[in-house]
Amino acid sequence: MPDTLDRKTAGARVRIERIDGALATRLAELGLVPGSDLEVVRALPFGGPMVLDRGGFRFALRRADAGTIHVREESP
Repeated sequence: MPDTLDRKTAGARVRIERIDGALATRLAELGLVPGSDLEVVRALPFGGPMVLDRGGFRFALRRADAGTIHVREESP
């Protein structure tokens, strides 16, 4: 069952299932589209941003924005 990215912890490897809202276009420009694999490198506490890795490209994403990304956890 898909979950949202904001609920994942550091070390989680996930595949994007769906992106809701206007952020989908901006993320697509970064290559983040349904089917993309991501790793959560760091999830800062107290609702802070998440550091994500996609094939060696690291970036930070606000936790609220991560809540619009539906993901499925991948097996290690």
